[in-house]
Amino acid sequence: MSRLILIRHAQASIMKADYDQLSDLGKEQSAILGKYLAEIGLEFDKIYRGDLRRHRETEEIASVACKRAGLKWEVEIMPTLNEHQGPKVVKWLISRVMAGEESAELEGIRKIMDPMAGQHPKKQYLAAFEYATLEWVKASFDTSGLDAEDWQPFRSRIDVALDTIMQAHPESGQTIGVFTSGGPVGVAIGKALGLSDAQVMHMNWIVQNSSISEFLFSKGRFSLKTFNAIPHLKEKRLITLV
Repeated sequence: MSRLILIRHAQASIMKADYDQLSDLGKEQSAILGKYLAEIGLEFDKIYRGDLRRHRETEEIASVACKRAGLKWEVEIMPTLNEHQGPKVVKWLISRVMAGEESAELEGIRKIMDPMAGQHPKKQYLAAFEYATLEWVKASFDTSGLDAEDWQPFRSRIDVALDTIMQAHPESGQTIGVFTSGGPVGVAIGKALGLSDAQVMHMNWIVQNSSISEFLFSKGRFSLKTFNAIPHLKEKRLITLV
């Protein structure tokens, strides 16, 4: 058996104009992650990561302590490991609600947002995000007018990416690292446990920043060992979901 270790990026910049960059806390989480990996001597035979900025920054910051400790750190960029388009879909739906558009498919998200008027924008957005992404995976919205990858193509893309990585490492006993986002981690959980699309999205929501999920794989086998572990984050202030 070999190990496939998926690491979600550290905290990005939610509610900022450019989400795709680490916050100051995210940079701290990444440095702590790297120190932890170096301390336990976790050496990857190969590392893959998506090409989003938050993936790169998490990986690069974590690599500092590992390289200093003399650990192998060979990285291949794999854009097919990038996150789903759920946030883009949610922002599109919210903008339509805010513009006063009346349509049946917007009623659900409007019912979420209206009672929360005046509350903190982040809290309002996250409530809308959970509702809308769950409905999105059920294909409840007509996204034909939006330039965004739908859920099923995304899930298939991640399945293929994971299979491609595992097929590239047929030898037993290897340890492969992946720096990615919460969505791909959720899909990997779904792949290992045979979860529905809705269940995968529920898993996506609870993947913590810089968390570690470990899978065992061999020909014809892909099994979950640990999910969403954060042994490196010892302080409550460091533990974040977004």
